Amino acid sequence: MMAGPIRRVSVVGSSGSGKTTFGARLAARLRVPHIELDAIWWGPNWTHLDAETFARRVDAATEADAWVCDGNFSAVRPIVLERADAVVWLDLSLRTCLARMLRRTARRIRSGEQLWAGNRESWREVFVGREALFWWSGAAAGVPVSDFRGGRSLAGRVERLDPELRDAGRPDVESLS
Repeated sequence: MMAGPIRRVSVVGSSGSGKTTFGARLAARLRVPHIELDAIWWGPNWTHLDAETFARRVDAATEADAWVCDGNFSAVRPIVLERADAVVWLDLSLRTCLARMLRRTARRIRSGEQLWAGNRESWREVFVGREALFWWSGAAAGVPVSDFRGGRSLAGRVERLDPELRDAGRPDVESLS
């Protein structure tokens, strides 16, 4: 059990779970700074910091006595969690997160909303390529992400995602050959 008020809160969850919205509202309610890890990570033209610079900046931002920090970056997770008094995990269904992301992204694209470092989302950046937001949302939600291109059999593709599945004797995997 903790003594004293909660002053440092880490907000985590899948893309589209509402981390930033929740984090900003909680920070306002607690009257503490809101740290958005995406704002630290992203630079102009969707470039990003190197891991060392990112860690230094997050370290500096979380040295304060009070804050609410939202984001899921594994490179800085130890820094944030070591200093947090509490963690809020927004554990929503993949269906909910994807629906929210689609609505949010459509709104941002239609309005031309400026994000971190002057960046704007586009349909191409959201859906095309391995850096696309919807690829990351599936991976963050624990859904294996694979492009399934090439001439491999479906069983081979499943094995590539998790080689132990075939060895587990699962009929649903073996029948895919």
